[in-house]
Amino acid sequence: MVLSIGYITQIVGIKFTTATKAGFITSQYIILIPLFAYIIDREKINKYQGAGFVFSIIGSYFLSGGIYGFNFGDLLMLICAISFALHIVLITKFSKKINEKDLLTYQFLTVTIISFLTSIIFKVPMNINIFSFITIVYSAFIGSIVVIYLQLKHQKNIGSNLTAILFLAQPIFSAILSLLLLNETFTTKQIFGAIILLFGIVVANLNKKNIFQN
Repeated sequence: MVLSIGYITQIVGIKFTTATKAGFITSQYIILIPLFAYIIDREKINKYQGAGFVFSIIGSYFLSGGIYGFNFGDLLMLICAISFALHIVLITKFSKKINEKDLLTYQFLTVTIISFLTSIIFKVPMNINIFSFITIVYSAFIGSIVVIYLQLKHQKNIGSNLTAILFLAQPIFSAILSLLLLNETFTTKQIFGAIILLFGIVVANLNKKNIFQN
């Protein structure tokens, strides 16, 4: 259910805001994960992860180029961030008790049903060409099923908080790929943000050996 809400609000929200603001607001699930992790799983952050969270928030802001104003699309992206944060914490909790294949099946069956019903209720137009079909297949198989299966299999070993920090490598890779494939350019502020993000990830992993020993 929470994964469905995250996907739907992200898809709809991006239509009403900019990609930059959407990326920054969505990435703020890192602020919510420690709260949800403590409430649901009693998982506490260590000092290295705490410092990593701070650096990550600052780095995300600079990498996005800064944001201004707040609109309906931003509100949907905020709901998306809350949903993704809750989803990550629930994965940690239930993957310790339920086989990852079973969890994956139930999750995507629920997402499929809710998404299909939503598209019917709101009469979402479906104009599919070869490019969009390839994009859908890639997003569904590689970007969703494979990635979430690996997440279900291994996240229980490192916990929700460290997972959140590691996921912040995503905007860095996105920026690099946009540079290589789309010829987009980096500003000095964005390069500075990427460096801070990487530093935050490194700091959060300083106590990684103790996490695995526990």
